[in-house]
Amino acid sequence: MLNHKVLSELSSYDEVGAATAYGVVLQQAKAAPSHRTIAVPEGQVFLIDTIVIQADPTPAGINAAFDPSPSLSSYGVTLNDGAGTAKASIQFLCFRRWQQTFVPENSPNWRNAPPGNSVVWKPKYPIPVPSNWSVNCGIGGEWSNQVAVYGRMISADGARTAGYSVSSSVTDTDRSYGITTFSPTTSPTTHIAARAGKSIRILDVNVRMQPETGGATNKITLAQTDGRTVFSWTNNNPSDLMDVSFSPDIFLAENVGLRSTGTISATATVIISYEYVDIADVPGNHWWGYVEPDLPTPAITKVGAFSSAPSISTVLTCFYPRRATTKTSSTQGFQHLIKGYTFNIQKDTGTSPDQTVCCISTGSAAGTVSFGTIGTSQTNVQISPAFTSTAHDQCVYGAVDGVTIPCAKDDGSIYIDTLAAGAATGALSAAATPTSTIANIDEWSFTIWGSTIPTKFTNPLNRGV
Repeated sequence: MLNHKVLSELSSYDEVGAATAYGVVLQQAKAAPSHRTIAVPEGQVFLIDTIVIQADPTPAGINAAFDPSPSLSSYGVTLNDGAGTAKASIQFLCFRRWQQTFVPENSPNWRNAPPGNSVVWKPKYPIPVPSNWSVNCGIGGEWSNQVAVYGRMISADGARTAGYSVSSSVTDTDRSYGITTFSPTTSPTTHIAARAGKSIRILDVNVRMQPETGGATNKITLAQTDGRTVFSWTNNNPSDLMDVSFSPDIFLAENVGLRSTGTISATATVIISYEYVDIADVPGNHWWGYVEPDLPTPAITKVGAFSSAPSISTVLTCFYPRRATTKTSSTQGFQHLIKGYTFNIQKDTGTSPDQTVCCISTGSAAGTVSFGTIGTSQTNVQISPAFTSTAHDQCVYGAVDGVTIPCAKDDGSIYIDTLAAGAATGALSAAATPTSTIANIDEWSFTIWGSTIPTKFTNPLNRGV
């Protein structure tokens, strides 16, 4: 069965026992060891639905914000088993302002004021803490490093009936649910191991990412252990404090794990909650796909009112994990539904960059996007905003989940339409031909997920004519 549920899926809390709100705040302290904030009684399960922290970059306090070359710093909680051993970690990267990067004169001012580093994470799927386990917080700092954890204490029998994983075994393979935090390095590392006959269902994701210095490609990639990429993010700019949370609810292929790699080590924290499900329980019409769009280079055919902007379209290949197959078109009598997507655009260091536009579209063939009135300037239906990246070193990112977006029916496919314009005049109304052979894009990517159903919705239309 598919185990994990959101609380709203229960008809009432009475089905899982009394719903008690818990709030636990760590008393500020610097001394080791870590501090227990919640001890789950015998016969109970604690469901974490909110984590609130504020963290210093290091226990040394505020002065660490001016360290020119600190190591990775993160803060959060661990889930410890009955023997006191940490079995899972939920850690959030501490953002910084490096003094030598933002103020070369080494004088503190508003440019290098340290970020507040307050984090509120509300995963869609509550995190179960089994009987006799505990929630522990790390060592406190001089000014901060405190945690509040909120949730509901319910009976283990009620939690089991509702579909939550409640095993308190100290053996990892005895439990079907897990949560992990990792920081990708340049060496591929597996963080969630494969299990025979099982698919890994990714429930919730949080990514916090900040490079120490700018200019170099700083990319992290999450992939199945068979090599198929699931997500990637790139942030080359220390002033962009990437923090993105979403609930994809996607399934990986049978008998594969999840691994990460980075072009630069230790610039991010990634939190993933997941569960193992039998491959027979994976919906046969569920799919997801990762794409790095083709570049709208000067050699591409120009489109639009100024006949100066090249545009190109890249089709999304949908991967169906239950069947271990791929396809692009929904085929006759069917249509794709998009349930969510992530996007990430990282410009290079070009000081006069080409202006780049991209969006998700749907249609029976590759389309184009161009400057002009929506509905008259594109051959496909645009189903996302047009994301623009116009400045050097700019990082654009985001995630959308919990939606249902009908795509073109019958032979409809999903595309990423991209367009570029030169920056000679600095104005889109007088767009010039791009000069860069890569449109001044360092990295960009989309991950899109959804399902394929028998045709139900009429074809969507562009609005705004």
